Order: sequence, then C-alpha cells, then structure tokens
Amino acid sequence: MMHGTDNNKSPNEEQRPGANPKAAHRLASDSPNCAEHQVAWEDEIRLNHLLHHLPDAPLPSNFTARVLSLAEQEADRRTPSALPGRWQSFTQVLLSMRWSARLAILSAIVAIGLVSVYQYQILARQEVARSVAEVSSVASLPMDVLMNFEAIQRLPEKSREVDVELLAALK
Repeated sequence: MMHGTDNNKSPNEEQRPGANPKAAHRLASDSPNCAEHQVAWEDEIRLNHLLHHLPDAPLPSNFTARVLSLAEQEADRRTPSALPGRWQSFTQVLLSMRWSARLAILSAIVAIGLVSVYQYQILARQEVARSVAEVSSVASLPMDVLMNFEAIQRLPEKSREVDVELLAALK
C-alpha cells in the first residue's frame, strides 16, 4: 500500500509520522543540528512503513463477546460495593448457607432486635416514672415556695446552694 496512491486514508493517517513522506521529510529537516533526533526519526519512519504493510491480524469469531465480558468484569471490579468489606463477606457467607441455617440466623437477628426494642421501652418508662416522682416531690412543697418560684429562678447559681446554717436559724 503506497502512501501517495491510497485514497481510503483517514484524516488521522495524514497526521501520523511516516504516513505522509513530505511532512516527514519537512519535520526531519527542521532539526538538522540534532543528529540523534534525526536517526530516531528515520527509525520511526521505517518502523511505520513496515507496520503499514503488515496484514491485519485475524480476529476470533467471539472477539466482541470476549471484549464485552472483560469490560463488564473491569467495571464490576472498579465499582465500589454498596456494603463495606465485613458486611459483604457476611452476606456472602449467609447466601452460601442452606436455607435452614439462613432462617436460623435471620431469626436470631430479629429476636435480638425485638429484645432491644423491649429494653428501650423499659428504659423510657423508667425515665417517665423518675420524672413523675420529681414533679410529685415539687408538688408537696408549701404554697409560698411555689408563689416565689420565679424570684428563686432569677437568683444566681451560687445562692441556690443549700445553706445549712440559714435553714437551722429559720426553724
């Protein structure tokens, strides 16, 4: 295949070194002072000429399927898993078990979840009972203390501390 006589060249072939002999000669003559580059350039031109005359390699009949399979494998490898490493390995182990073992493990997980919810409800009820006990202790205070509640709230923190001597003097 000659460079000057081939009319089926793509625009990229015109830009490749060695594809256009006039351009290659012009580029080679632009750096006459550098003999090392000149030799490398000529080697490149000869290599391109030899590669251009090689026949196309035959492709196997399943080439497209193999390329697509490799592309899918690469995409799967690069796609981060939705589950972190430990959870991913746990789910893989779980899925590899028989159905009875899976059922037993999932039942245990559900049971632990239900016990946790029950314990949370007990703690919440205890907290409500504690707050009711505090409110009932405040309700038993004399009425004059409750009438002066806003004035007591405005006092600085230091004066809120219990003064044992003052309480003894008032009794």
